[in-house]
Amino acid sequence: MDYDFKRYGLLHTPDLGEQNDEDRLDSWIIEAKRPMNLYQFSDENYRITKETVKRVEEAGGCNAVLEIGVCRTNSVSSTSAIITTKRQECKYLGVDKQPNQEDVESNFFFLQHDSGDYEAVSGWVKSLGVEKFDLIFIDGFHSVNQVLKEWKYTEWLSDHGCVMLHDTSIHPGPVELLKALDPKVWKLEQHLLNDHNDWGISCVWKR
Repeated sequence: MDYDFKRYGLLHTPDLGEQNDEDRLDSWIIEAKRPMNLYQFSDENYRITKETVKRVEEAGGCNAVLEIGVCRTNSVSSTSAIITTKRQECKYLGVDKQPNQEDVESNFFFLQHDSGDYEAVSGWVKSLGVEKFDLIFIDGFHSVNQVLKEWKYTEWLSDHGCVMLHDTSIHPGPVELLKALDPKVWKLEQHLLNDHNDWGISCVWKR
């Protein structure tokens, strides 16, 4: 994959060798020794997400959020954690291939589309009058190539903003991306890394 890694604060382009969008996700779960049937978004993930929204608010304000991978059907999800913690004035923008219902009055906006299509998603963001995101939550398809496409949205991140990634102990995309972060550009917080009953969640802050 031809990728301008320095532009996005990476030391190199993550690569598994013969790489494509069909990474062996199940084999990674086995190799990481995590339960295959584990409910992926844990109560602790939920708590950390809510806490991070509050930290962003305190750092400079949480005025717009981008979430890649939307789940409104479960009360314990990243989506629920974000929308129940953010101020109503904060715009929530969610992108997912699966359908979802917008709630414009609550500033909940949704695009059913491939999150890897940077140009299309960026055009939609601009049409909603958003100039910066204070929180970006990445939890879509977890191949290396797909996560790299989604990492491009960090160009929209505010100076006090945070990028959260889920499954950072388990899937190749998040795992390899975190290894490539330039510590001069990003400050990494990894949570539940050694908890074998959790798939992991991480926060990446601008330096």
